[in-house]
Amino acid sequence: MALKNLIQPLAGEYGMHNSQPQLKTHRELFADFFLSLFGYPLSQLLADSPAPAAAQLLYSQMMRDILGGGGHDNALAQASYALGYNLAIEYLADYEKTWMLDSFRDLNARVLKKDIDWIFLEVHAEGEAEHAAIGHNAVLNIVPTEHAPILRKAMADHDRDFAVFYNRMAELMEGH
Repeated sequence: MALKNLIQPLAGEYGMHNSQPQLKTHRELFADFFLSLFGYPLSQLLADSPAPAAAQLLYSQMMRDILGGGGHDNALAQASYALGYNLAIEYLADYEKTWMLDSFRDLNARVLKKDIDWIFLEVHAEGEAEHAAIGHNAVLNIVPTEHAPILRKAMADHDRDFAVFYNRMAELMEGH
């Protein structure tokens, strides 16, 4: 059961769900959302624009933290750290994606008035609470009680990494 709880959210990112046909990946859904919002393909933006430095830094920090296991040598401690980091991702994503969906819908109703493909944001807004619950169950089934400090450290590291990213996004919106 613990393994199923670990794999299910990842499989969902690739459009795989139990007893359902293969769906679009989250990257494909995002590309559809982007096209409907901006009127040109995401691939064109990626080809024509400088590398997204803030996103690349966030990704490298996440990989450093998760793959480094919080600096622990013990495999169970590393797993506890990775689960704590992932749990923080899922809990943040639950609120973040719901806020994004509501904000984009409001912006569209008031300003843009476009036929937007909402599936990417809807899937995330509706599914992240379930992913957080699944992650919570995985933590309860795998992480020993004495690893609670490791979980807290992983969540704090997640918050540190994402704070740098979101602060940079705020600077860009403010024209810095």
